[in-house]
Amino acid sequence: MQSALLLIIFIFLYIGLLYPTLAIVGYDIYSKPNKTLSTIIRWRKREHDIWQTTTLYNILQIVAPLIPLSESAEKRMNEDLARADIPFNAKEYYAKAILSSISGILVALIGSSMNSTLIVVGGILLCIYLFFKNYDQLGDTLKNKYAIIEDEIPQFIRSIESGLHTDRDIIRVLERYNRIASPAMRSELEVLLADMQTSNVQRALMRFDNRMNSAEISRLVAALIEIDRGTDATMTLQYLAQDMTTLHRSLIQKELDKRPGQMRRAILPSGVILVVMMFYIMIMAVVTSASSLF
Repeated sequence: MQSALLLIIFIFLYIGLLYPTLAIVGYDIYSKPNKTLSTIIRWRKREHDIWQTTTLYNILQIVAPLIPLSESAEKRMNEDLARADIPFNAKEYYAKAILSSISGILVALIGSSMNSTLIVVGGILLCIYLFFKNYDQLGDTLKNKYAIIEDEIPQFIRSIESGLHTDRDIIRVLERYNRIASPAMRSELEVLLADMQTSNVQRALMRFDNRMNSAEISRLVAALIEIDRGTDATMTLQYLAQDMTTLHRSLIQKELDKRPGQMRRAILPSGVILVVMMFYIMIMAVVTSASSLF
């Protein structure tokens, strides 16, 4: 019993000292690296999907035409896949999710042949997990991408407003910001710049607005369209930049408001350690007293 209590104390001591130790060595315990675009999708640098290997991709090519999709749904899906930098078309994406889940079905069949209910259940759960893991990849990628873009919008708008003070060429101003943009914003700006250089600037800006689906971006696009038409939109951009400063402060405050709860989660293991140690001392005192009586 004594060794078990010592083991419990050691586990809680490890958990309790983990966060303070990470903070001391300089690791940001409040950061969420899993929310950053680079760690989620590794834009243009991530490892190739296993389904991109020749053999498996050939299987995808066979199964993909069998997936029923309307023309409009397939078009929207292909656009989303392109924005997420996922190297499959709509039918291939769905086929990949279905084929990935087959390994779980095979495990369930093996379990059935062995009369093992546990393996059958495990195979079914694996099948469901693999299907939704691949099916939700697009949604998760786009959700995290636009979460990062949303945080960057105040800086983006203020930079564009500042750049237009000295240069009224919208394309050049966007190109300058594109050099310092995050990978998420850069991917959208590259599409916008290519669209502006090959077609009408105003239509390209409106398509950019539709893709971003942001009230702040809509205000910026409206101002940029006025500038492209030759209208002076200086005051509009200045008011917008002021609003972005306020929005940036509110985003910082929102992040700071999360800290107390995160700190409580970091301190909780330390409190548990104290309680366990107190009970350990009490139990050992009782055991020692009882052994002395006998």
